[in-house]
Amino acid sequence: EVTSIVTQPARLVPIVAQHRRAVTTVTTEASAAVDTIAGALDRIDLDAVRPVDGRVDLLALTSLTADVDTMRAAAAALDGSLDGSANQWLVGAVADRVDALGTELDERIAQADDALAALHQLPALLGDERERVYFVALTTPAEARGSIGFMGNWAELTVADGAIEMTAFGRSNDLDEGGVPAQRQIT
Repeated sequence: EVTSIVTQPARLVPIVAQHRRAVTTVTTEASAAVDTIAGALDRIDLDAVRPVDGRVDLLALTSLTADVDTMRAAAAALDGSLDGSANQWLVGAVADRVDALGTELDERIAQADDALAALHQLPALLGDERERVYFVALTTPAEARGSIGFMGNWAELTVADGAIEMTAFGRSNDLDEGGVPAQRQIT
């Protein structure tokens, strides 16, 4: 173990002391980060945020957001300790591993940021404050026109407090033939 009594004299040897300090700091922070992330992962129940009978549990979604935020904070703390442990005296092999871990953490933190951005928007999209109505164009790539294909059908989804309901459905011809052409609009 790096912190055992046997390794204490290494604190007095130039260059070796920096390696010992870097290893001690990183392993201590890594252990704390792993414990925090493991605890958050244990709490996550993805089945709780899956739609059941057409409804998404918004409270479970909020809980998921908190757990992802906890994991992101733990990864950021570990990344910060890596930055603090890096110095010019570390041998290449140690410095390379610290850099590789830092790069990996940066990627995971960016993914967590993306997930958090989506999780923060989802309650509003799922009608937590007011009813939402969405138009969905259903296309087929078999008849590619432009870049997404030909719209054969459409649907209207109404979402309120996590409940998702298809309130209208039809063929593209229904839209072409409906109402007065000058008054056709989607808001």
